[in-house]
Amino acid sequence: MARPEQIDTVEQFHTMPEEFRMAVQKIVISHAVNELYGAQVFDEPAIHLAPDPYAKWLTCRVAMEEY
Repeated sequence: MARPEQIDTVEQFHTMPEEFRMAVQKIVISHAVNELYGAQVFDEPAIHLAPDPYAKWLTCRVAMEEY
């Protein structure tokens, strides 16, 4: 297995292969979207679908642990 190469600057990042840069960009975008919309997409619908107050509370507790 190859030893990982640390990239310390934007300039170094731009010298990496395009496939690597695209993969990193996709990961960063995915994380950013999840941080911005994760609660709206996952937590709020789950709370809404919970059948009773205890289940809603429990779902909220699980969501809080993620943040």
